[in-house]
Amino acid sequence: MNDTRLEAMILVDNERNRENAKWGEQNHPPQFWVGILGEEFGEYCQAVNETVFDNGESERAKGGTDNIILELTHVAAVAVSHIECLLRQKGGKDKWIRYHEWAESISEIEAERDEANNYAQENEDYALKVESERDEWKAKFEQADRMFIAADDAASRFEEKCKILTAERDRMREALKSIKDWLHIYLSAESVFTVADGSAREGLGKVSDKERR
Repeated sequence: MNDTRLEAMILVDNERNRENAKWGEQNHPPQFWVGILGEEFGEYCQAVNETVFDNGESERAKGGTDNIILELTHVAAVAVSHIECLLRQKGGKDKWIRYHEWAESISEIEAERDEANNYAQENEDYALKVESERDEWKAKFEQADRMFIAADDAASRFEEKCKILTAERDRMREALKSIKDWLHIYLSAESVFTVADGSAREGLGKVSDKERR
């Protein structure tokens, strides 16, 4: 093994030790590793692009030989970590242990999914309840509005009747006043007739006395 290969392997080994210290032993299904490795490869591509193309000073800082080596080290370390995971799974008993862990992870995900579905269903039921109550209140308000309109019409009709009754009352008052005036005239005339009749009787009495003498 030449010096440069040894140096490269040491870089990858150091990165693997750093990853294990930070995250512990990593055991994932293959599709998870695709995402992790893809992310590191994307960062390697970015370092190359910022080295080759001029995208400004701030972006150029992400490029350069050192950054390219760093990102390639990450890519290689993730690849080695995936190989280690596959070798552990290939060992038989450890494979079933990892499978059990995956099954538990899937069960947890399904439980969270079911919880989310239940929460969504509860919210949907609550929304339907609120909508139903809204429709009930809307119907009550419409009924109250119709009642107010009917009451307003009744009040208008009552007001018209009051106007008619007031007019009738005023006519009756005028008629009663006329009756009182005629009654006053009648009583005055009767008084005059009474006085005249008394005078006439008195005159007739005097004439009769003269005749008897």
